[in-house]
Amino acid sequence: MPRHTVYLSDPDDVVVIPGTTQKRDIVYPVEILVTEGFSKPTKFQADSIFTIGKEELGEKITELSPDIMADINTVLQIELNLE
Repeated sequence: MPRHTVYLSDPDDVVVIPGTTQKRDIVYPVEILVTEGFSKPTKFQADSIFTIGKEELGEKITELSPDIMADINTVLQIELNLE
């Protein structure tokens, strides 16, 4: 994958939360800015999630901390109205 992504997976498919290193000055409630684990701060956008097959995954870049994953769960709950 050309961009940074966060993967949430089941046995065959992966939910992808795309990230960008651009336009980081504004972070909306359905986004999270991650400043560790990547070469540049990366903003992940839960309002742009999509699903792919596991065979489409690129190389693993990093593993996010439990605190960051909790924040990702929060933005997903907001985006998917699961509160």
